[in-house]
Amino acid sequence: METSSPSLLEGIKETYFFTKGGALYGCFFLTDEPKTKEASVSYIGAHTVFSVKDIEESLDLIVKSGGTTHAGKTSFGPFGGSVARFVDTEGNIMGIYAMN
Repeated sequence: METSSPSLLEGIKETYFFTKGGALYGCFFLTDEPKTKEASVSYIGAHTVFSVKDIEESLDLIVKSGGTTHAGKTSFGPFGGSVARFVDTEGNIMGIYAMN
C-alpha cells in the first residue's frame, strides 16, 4: 500500500548513489536529524538505502525476519519509483527503493 507522506524525503541534505555497470544498487542519504520512536536511536544521520525488485515483498521478508516497518511504501516523487524504511533487529533504520 502506497502512502502519500512526504516525510521520507524531508531532511535529506546530500545523496550519494552507488552503481555498477549503470545499474543502481543503492545510496546513502545524509540527513538532518529526523526523530523516530521506533528505532533505538534518536536520529538517522547517514541513511543507507538498498535497491530491491519489490517494496512490499521485501518489507514482508524483513518483518518475517524480525524487523519492523518504519515507513511504508511512498512515491519517490519526481525521481520515479518508491521508497520505504525499516528497522532491523539491531535497531538500525535502513531504506529500500524500487522502480515499481
